[in-house]
Amino acid sequence: MSSISTDIDIKMVEGIDYVRPPSLDFKEIKNNKDFIEYEITTGYQSDKRMGQNSFINYIKSFIFCNDTLTIQVPKKSFMIRNGKKRFAYAVGMFPNPKNKKAAYLDGCILAALGLKKQKTNADIICFITHDITAEDKRKLEVVFDKVMYVPYISPFDMGGEGDLKTIQMDPKIFQNCPNYTKDHPYAHVFFKLHIFNPDLFPYEKVCFVDSDLVPLNYYDSLFMLDCPAGFVEYRKKIPYLEGFHWDRCDFLEHGKPIPKELTDIDKKTGADVNAGLLLVEPNKKEYNAMIKELTSPLKEWMGKNKTHKGFYHFNFDKTDGREFVKDSYCYPEQNYLTKRYSGKWNYIEFAFQSWSRDPCNSFGIHMAAFNPKPWFKQPAGTKIKMNKIEPYLDYEGGRIPLAIDESNHKNYENISYSYEIFNEVILWGLLNYPELKNFFINDTKIYGKKISFDKDKFDDLSKDHKFLTLKNITKDVPEYRKLSLTQKYITNIINDYDKEHSKIKNKNIQICKKKTKGLSKKQFNLQIIEPIDESLLDGGAKQKKKKRKPKKKKRTIQLKKKRKTKKKQNKKPTFYYFSMNGCHHCNTFDETWNKLINKYNQLMFMKKVTTDDNPQLIQKYNVSSYPTLKLLKVNCKKPIDFNYNREKIHSFDTFLKENKVL
Repeated sequence: MSSISTDIDIKMVEGIDYVRPPSLDFKEIKNNKDFIEYEITTGYQSDKRMGQNSFINYIKSFIFCNDTLTIQVPKKSFMIRNGKKRFAYAVGMFPNPKNKKAAYLDGCILAALGLKKQKTNADIICFITHDITAEDKRKLEVVFDKVMYVPYISPFDMGGEGDLKTIQMDPKIFQNCPNYTKDHPYAHVFFKLHIFNPDLFPYEKVCFVDSDLVPLNYYDSLFMLDCPAGFVEYRKKIPYLEGFHWDRCDFLEHGKPIPKELTDIDKKTGADVNAGLLLVEPNKKEYNAMIKELTSPLKEWMGKNKTHKGFYHFNFDKTDGREFVKDSYCYPEQNYLTKRYSGKWNYIEFAFQSWSRDPCNSFGIHMAAFNPKPWFKQPAGTKIKMNKIEPYLDYEGGRIPLAIDESNHKNYENISYSYEIFNEVILWGLLNYPELKNFFINDTKIYGKKISFDKDKFDDLSKDHKFLTLKNITKDVPEYRKLSLTQKYITNIINDYDKEHSKIKNKNIQICKKKTKGLSKKQFNLQIIEPIDESLLDGGAKQKKKKRKPKKKKRTIQLKKKRKTKKKQNKKPTFYYFSMNGCHHCNTFDETWNKLINKYNQLMFMKKVTTDDNPQLIQKYNVSSYPTLKLLKVNCKKPIDFNYNREKIHSFDTFLKENKVL
């Protein structure tokens, strides 16, 4: 049998995949009978590991468009009037079209648990199609306030009788969508439109939450926004993820209107409002109008001279990575709703359904990036060898699930954290809804490390097992030692609830809290990580120092000499070379810079600063073009710009003599 305790050397993918500490600052700016209003500021932590991409060098967080956003958290008296809840969350599910199994049942339950954990004052409703079994409906009823059947809305006849008979559309809507058969799951997602039907949802506003979206914090604040509201995606154009801030955020603010140009999906400026999180007002007239349009022949409402024309989609075989797909909607309800309400949408900050970006500052995490979903498969925890201390590894053994970039063997740290965050919600659910232990997460398969970010590829769990279900990895199984902390707790409580419940219930298990070590109280988000470990408020847990043996006097003298020398060395000017990755002129100047280092290294500190290294210094010295050269003399606060010919070595002598360095 292979060794269970094998450690591996690993590095982390940087840039937008770096996990920042929980670093949001909440300032209460209004408190009235209906709500508390907060101004939220996102701290600047990401400068430490920004990677090589110039699109993200100055981004504080990928999931916040602006430095601050404002949310209004409604009070219970606002959410409930005259004993009736005014608002509702809606989560929908139909079975896997191929095998008729309720594949997303665990996902629906996880979404509901995320809302329950927030102590929402809205109803949480699950709507399902007729082919979800009565047994699965009962499982959903363990956590949902209400579970109800609705008819399919689909181009294919999916059965059903009476009120549950399929509302059938023109199948030509998929004429330019490859392989969109009856077995394709996207063929049936128009059933989400039931959230507009007040007969089914008699509420002032309904917030649709996808069955692979885990709400984490402040979701009730969404009901304070105007409808319709959602998150508008990046354009279908390279570079899409990295370019979101540059391309979109100047025009977007949480709770404010989205410019029409950004949601006109038949124009190059447009992109979809993601259908994973939507806020709408039920309206029977509007619902009937949509159903009438969708059940009409496609040519009557989609085409060159119609409101609906098609949409821009990725095609990486083309230079800009996109193409126009006419007379079809391949992201069906998402394309349709985005265009129908273009110019009327209000923006929901990406943080409410981040795709595992900046997970420790997310208000919700959408598992769109996970293949497969984490209730199907997870990598076991892996203990990592690091050349330097990583705070999050101080986590009862330091095992985390790994998702490896195949090209450079680096771990996607944000994916690792997201697995643990999901499992924290799962564990909370098992502790608070004991009946879940009999079926929830029982079939989750545990493999070895995930060896692809976006593909269903895993190493084997061990020499003897390709995988084991989490439920079957009990304490007496050798592979148990491979599990992460949350995975261990989950299998413990599933297998021995009465004994393990009392052990686990009072533990504050939060992997993001480990990111706060060494930070001051103001540097992490007290709102998200509650209850907070009081030991962290004084600046973080300290590493234990080993006792040193007394040093000999000779050694002490040597140390003193070194300190004096160092102090003397610090009295040198600093010559800065500000560079940017991808800058042609910087690449040309690099050879000259190396010669300058050899020539002036004893005279000055020669420091090259890229935009990835220290964006705060670049901002402080007002660097706006590259390469830029500056001399900072001793005891001076303002650097001196080098304005000579940088390709001529002798011009540096002239500059330094002029400024009395030579």
